[in-house]
This record gives sequence, structure tokens and C-alpha cells, in this order.
Amino acid sequence: MRIFSLALLATTALGLAACDKGPQVDLTNATPAEVAKAIKDSGATRTMVRPGKWSSTVAILEMNSPGMPPEMQAAMKARVGEPRTVEACLTADQVDNPERMIGAVPASCRYDRYTMGNGKMDGKMRCETNGMVQEMRVAGTYSKDQYSLTIDNKTSAPAGAVAGQPAGAMSMKMKVDSRRLGECDGAQPARQPG
Repeated sequence: MRIFSLALLATTALGLAACDKGPQVDLTNATPAEVAKAIKDSGATRTMVRPGKWSSTVAILEMNSPGMPPEMQAAMKARVGEPRTVEACLTADQVDNPERMIGAVPASCRYDRYTMGNGKMDGKMRCETNGMVQEMRVAGTYSKDQYSLTIDNKTSAPAGAVAGQPAGAMSMKMKVDSRRLGECDGAQPARQPG
């Protein structure tokens, strides 16, 4: 699901921008590449988040999709409140090069704002593709070994923007809780963009 992938990329941006105090980033009207560069230029990639084995739990808190057929709505709403936990290895190379992770965000996206510092993060991103508009807000708290985010996502699309889908809107609110478990042990895959 594209929305879920973008949400995970947004949390990756936080994961690469996590510190208790120190360097800060504050941008408006920025591309994903500009956000990645600002994070790297802040000089704190190695102190913001530690490489290692991370566990992330994602739960959908709310979902509304009035334009979808009733059976699809029912299937999606059945997932509300059902957490999904994955483990992944965040490598030193990924920490040192945030542009590789954030760069996977489509070029059609822009951050209306992106701020992080003093244990708090707030970002709002807008993407437009084939007439479909997606707006996502990510806000939360973090330290170098854990973070907790709330992601609000709204998508609207004209008929035909997504093959086989009618015109309509969808909104979703998600909660992401991640924590570092220790060093990578080879049992989990490397975290991949998307």
C-alpha cells in the first residue's frame, strides 16, 4: 500500500533525525533531498540515531474511506487497532547517508515544513501524482534509542487517478513506536527505503 510506504518513509526521516538535544533542523517548502541535506549538514547524523537492530510497531488508529466499496471499507477497518511489529537492521551507512533513505520519497513530494530538535519532531508533506493529492503530517517525540510518532494521512483522487478506483478521499491516522534493541545480529533484514 503506497500510503503505508510513505508513512514508513516519513518515520525513517525521523529515525535519521533523532537526538535529545543539539543540532536542529527547521525548513519550509523543502524537497525530500533538501531535508536529507539539512539533516546531514547539521553535523549530527552519528549522534542522532544509533545504528543497530530496531523494532517498530505500527498501528492504524483511524481510517475513513467513503468512496470505497463497502467490502473494501470493512476489510480496511478490520485492521484498525491491530498493531504490526517488524524488526530491521539500521546500518551505519544508512545513518551516515540520510539522502539514501529520504531520497526514496517521490520527487513530486514537498515538505511544507520539517522541524526537529530538543526531542520533538513535526513535519507536513504534500505529494501530487496523476491528479492524486496526498497530505501527511508526522509529529512526535524521540531520543537516539526510541521514538513515538503519530501520522495523519489524507489522500484525495479524481476518478481514474488510481487504476480501478473511483474518485474519492481517504484519511488514516497511525501510531508508530520504535526502539533500538541492540546490535544487528543478521537475523533481521536491513531497513530498506519504501
